[in-house]
Amino acid sequence: VMLAVGPNDRQTDIQVTAHTINNDWSAVVVLVTDQGTWKVVSFHFDPARVAGRSGGDLADLARAQAARGHGLNAALLFNAANGVAGRGPNVTPVWKRELDEARANFVPPKDMAGHPPFEWRAGSRTLPVSNAGVIGVGGKLNVVVDRRSTTWVDDATADRESRDFIAAVVKAHPELGEVFTAFIVRKFKPDGTGGFGTVYEFGKGFDERPVAR
Repeated sequence: VMLAVGPNDRQTDIQVTAHTINNDWSAVVVLVTDQGTWKVVSFHFDPARVAGRSGGDLADLARAQAARGHGLNAALLFNAANGVAGRGPNVTPVWKRELDEARANFVPPKDMAGHPPFEWRAGSRTLPVSNAGVIGVGGKLNVVVDRRSTTWVDDATADRESRDFIAAVVKAHPELGEVFTAFIVRKFKPDGTGGFGTVYEFGKGFDERPVAR
């Protein structure tokens, strides 16, 4: 890693890592001396791996998908790689430079250009997306999409709309199944006080169990 060193008599950088069933986590603490007393000047907590994959692993997977012309997959994976690369303002993994260069040279598809919210295209349809990313569950990579409703009827209606959304996107981008195990859509109420989650597993179909409310 590369460390930022301040104008202090003494500085200590500590990284504590933790492994959980779905992700790894990193906590970086920077301490300096002030009149002989150690004081914390920075504390940063980040995901360090997704489903066992580091930022470098995700970046390699993104490059491979970009080379195959799978722009949506590559964009999701590059964003995920960047999401696990952070260690706070004082610590930077050496491999982060290669990731930054790869992301700078990658032109994302219109579906993922700029900052959220996005507009995903499925055939002749334009589908609004509040946010999209990658989550790890049980060692597998999954796409998760958040959508915000302007109106809310009930859970069944939200589930039906999410299934329609998933079916349209999977038809337009069948390559999603090459990398991701499941496609999760979380439909939120207009006021953000809850919602309903719909899960589609590639090769299996829709899961009848709700995942988010």
